[in-house]
Amino acid sequence: MISRNTQALLPFDEQYRGEVETRLAEDAYRTEHFLALCILFMQSLLLFIFCFRAGGPFFSPRRTGYTLLYFLLIVFTLLFLWARRRTRHRSGAFQLRLGAAYAGLVCLWSCAVTCLDQLGGNGLVVFSYMLPALAALTVLTLHQSILIFGSAFLIINLALPFLPGGIHNLFSNLINSFALSSLSIFIAWRLYLSRASAHYGNILVQKQYQELERVNQKLEELADTDQLTGLNNRRYLERHIRQRLEDMRGSCLPVAGLMVDIDFFKQYNDKYGHLAGDECLRVIAEEIRRFAAQGDIHAVRYGGEEFFLCWIGCGTQEAQEGAERLRKAVSVAQGPSGYPPVTTSIGIHVRVPWGNTDFEDFLRQADSALYQAKAEGRNRVVVKGWGAVCP
Repeated sequence: MISRNTQALLPFDEQYRGEVETRLAEDAYRTEHFLALCILFMQSLLLFIFCFRAGGPFFSPRRTGYTLLYFLLIVFTLLFLWARRRTRHRSGAFQLRLGAAYAGLVCLWSCAVTCLDQLGGNGLVVFSYMLPALAALTVLTLHQSILIFGSAFLIINLALPFLPGGIHNLFSNLINSFALSSLSIFIAWRLYLSRASAHYGNILVQKQYQELERVNQKLEELADTDQLTGLNNRRYLERHIRQRLEDMRGSCLPVAGLMVDIDFFKQYNDKYGHLAGDECLRVIAEEIRRFAAQGDIHAVRYGGEEFFLCWIGCGTQEAQEGAERLRKAVSVAQGPSGYPPVTTSIGIHVRVPWGNTDFEDFLRQADSALYQAKAEGRNRVVVKGWGAVCP
């Protein structure tokens, strides 16, 4: 965190400086681009007018000075636009410094033009409109604005007394230039505060929203996860798998439902205790998780010692072969405490979920195949029904 004194000048936390400066640079790009185009138009117009005035652009030393200054500002502005475009990939801090350098050059240019105006008795006209315009259309920190506009104030007041009428208007020029410079500093600083604070607020809101989204996603995952096995639970089955199959209505992509049940799990619990039973569930869940990683398979703990796997895009033969691999893997799996492995019975139902396919019936058919596997002696895979086919 930054100190209280620094925070009074910097309207954002230091850790967000890069993001804020990047957004400020985007603001500056738009406004400075507009300022540069206006300058190009005005200076080109003035040069065009000078070319058609009597005697041409170099008729007198004063007119020659104007011509050179207009031309120089056009060159500086074109170089600035080129550099701004080429460095848009650079950091926000670099782009802001580039904009401040251009503002400083324009400020010096306005001092030079004001000195030429003074030779013709025109006063502080250019100085009066250029400084506030720069303050409003560029993005300057307090230090940059003090440096740029303060330097302009010193330069103009050091130069004017040596020009015709400068001594007689010394007081009024001093007061007016001081007021203009101070006003420009105030405008630049207030705009910087406003823009930086707005971007900082938006960043905080965005960060909080992202954090809230992350927390909500985590809560959603926890709500969909069985705490013992780490697999998805019945809520996930009802909310996500059901919706996935609903979205597939009209599709000819097959879907296999595998209902897996641990054989004689009650006796296992009674013999070895519930802690061993929980470990057994975790070991089998890990085997199921490895198996599910091989394809588009959604695995859930259906309840107690029963698991359900929804295998998207799986036909009957592939489902049967996969279930046999899973059954054999479970039969040799052993927990870290050395409890003996268990066997499983697996019932399979495959169908193409088109038309008015019923999700509950899909589960019932897989469950019916499981009961058939148990009735036939357990530790086996049974496929019941071939499901619907596409017309």
